[in-house]
Amino acid sequence: MTSMKILISLILLAVISSHSTHYNVNRNETCIKPTPAKIYSWHIHLLYWQINENHTKGAFDIRNQFLEDYKAKLGPKCNDLFHQDYLCIFDPDEQPVGPFLTAQWSVFIPADEPLFYEIMTWFLQRRREYDILIHPNSGCELEDHTDWAMWAGKPWEINTDAFGHDQPFPWDSIKKTKNELVKSEESSELVKQFLKEHEN
Repeated sequence: MTSMKILISLILLAVISSHSTHYNVNRNETCIKPTPAKIYSWHIHLLYWQINENHTKGAFDIRNQFLEDYKAKLGPKCNDLFHQDYLCIFDPDEQPVGPFLTAQWSVFIPADEPLFYEIMTWFLQRRREYDILIHPNSGCELEDHTDWAMWAGKPWEINTDAFGHDQPFPWDSIKKTKNELVKSEESSELVKQFLKEHEN
């Protein structure tokens, strides 16, 4: 009986340790103490295989339907990765970029946007075979994309080495211009990469 318990324990340990979405997060204590960091916005990402023509077409069909369904509520195209005051959609990343190991397109939702629940539900019910990542933006990039993230469908592995900014955003007391924002987040590889790809 004891050997059976040991065997079951070893099997459970193997399953847990092989889970593809287990992340080793080296926490910045300011992200969780004295309370968890404030959430300023949300991203919803739809991941797809850019090397598969049908998979890409289906992903863009869903994107086009989102644009149609929310055209009256969407602001201008997103021009910043984390700090905007309106609902917007990003240009698609048609190749792996930042933490993502495949192509994806995404939506930005301010934390106080009353449509958040509606939009999240829209994605959950229309995602078909696609996998969706829903994550907050607090400035704690590791936590935002791992411990505090939600998946619909299959959780994907992401490249946590892409994250360089891991502390709460200080935006309660400071409004910054885009240039000031770049300087304040110059350690963030995500911000640098986004700005490089969206220069115009």
